[in-house]
Amino acid sequence: MTDPSTTRRGMLATTAAAGAVALAGCSGGGDDGSGGSSAAFESVEIVGEELVVQLAADAVETVNVIGPSGEPSLGSASVTTGATQISLNLVQDYEPGEHEIVAVDGDGNEIGSTNQRLEPEVELEQIVTHDMGADSEWPPGAFIQGQALLTLTNTGNAPAQLRYITWDNVPNYSDINRETAKSQDRAVGIHDKDLDQIQTLLASETKTGATGLSIFRTSADFTCGQTQEAEITIGYQQEETIEVPVSYNSVGSSSTSDCEITVEQQP
Repeated sequence: MTDPSTTRRGMLATTAAAGAVALAGCSGGGDDGSGGSSAAFESVEIVGEELVVQLAADAVETVNVIGPSGEPSLGSASVTTGATQISLNLVQDYEPGEHEIVAVDGDGNEIGSTNQRLEPEVELEQIVTHDMGADSEWPPGAFIQGQALLTLTNTGNAPAQLRYITWDNVPNYSDINRETAKSQDRAVGIHDKDLDQIQTLLASETKTGATGLSIFRTSADFTCGQTQEAEITIGYQQEETIEVPVSYNSVGSSSTSDCEITVEQQP
């Protein structure tokens, strides 16, 4: 006999039974990346941290979301009596790509579906070292010699969940630092003005954070007077690696403490 959980209807019913996160009466906004149509839905919109679904059919009791791999994503939302709108949280580790939003009735039958593209895209807009000029808006001690300010923008259409920022080809960063950053939960590596970790970038949002480690701190075995192509890897629902030429120039003496560190060219 066929296991009902392996059929589409069985998967939808199982996802619905997993319970979750119904909200009613939320305000809508402009959508981006939606596709398909169904008599069960009036609209699907990305509004800040939420996927807002406007319902057009009274028979809908549950809304499920199926990810690009065919597996359930974003949880499911039960529709309360009389509700015409539900919301699903987008601040989570969803798979980027085309998601199918499925309406299910009380008997577990699919009565409509539509698609919504979820594509976060994090870009490094600017990197500023301490020697390039400290930002006076930052509290004392938050941005010191050897650290950097990173300005990130989410140019995609959905929230990005920052997981880690790692470095290559810089003097004070090891394989241990890199693996620790990737393995620790939310070890993002940059902090806002209140020194909290920056973990989420909404669509079209820009944030600037200071590196938590002295990334550019030189040591006795490092020689000034060179330029290196630093690699900055940003991990979120996907991963981006950016190369930035960093110049280490001696000022006044050959001492590593007199090594001025500047970014030669912005990303």
